[in-house]
Amino acid sequence: FNNQTIVESDDTPRMRRGARNVYYEELSGNRTREIVERDNGIQIVTIRNRYGDVVQRSRIAPDGREYVLSYVDERYYEDDGDWRDPGDDLPPIRIDIPREEYILDSEEVEDPDDYYAFLEQPPVERVQRLYSIDEVKRSARVRDIARRIDLGTLNF
Repeated sequence: FNNQTIVESDDTPRMRRGARNVYYEELSGNRTREIVERDNGIQIVTIRNRYGDVVQRSRIAPDGREYVLSYVDERYYEDDGDWRDPGDDLPPIRIDIPREEYILDSEEVEDPDDYYAFLEQPPVERVQRLYSIDEVKRSARVRDIARRIDLGTLNF
């Protein structure tokens, strides 16, 4: 589209993994809310716009604390294209945990559940603010805040 490659995937099966119940609610503005309740008491709440795009996804802990996993400000679609790397406002990354706790080598994983357990770990530094998906995709420094999975060599 417009000389760009767009890759989309249906994340529904991944979000429903380990689900005890799944609920849907209609919201104003033709939006929908999906609530996935897992056996461990965690809820994953996803709000989609009328086109099916994720505009917010949160993880609700059993104690009621909400962790916003992704958020797209409606103004994002109105921007004129000017972009500044939010990583420029952050100090250099300082990793105080062992490498194997920061980067999971996929070649050493035997149980697929290890991926989920790894990705459920908190960021390696305090998150300063919410970042848009575009900011995360474009800023290596912002991505450094989260743990990562080394996939090795990808062949297409």
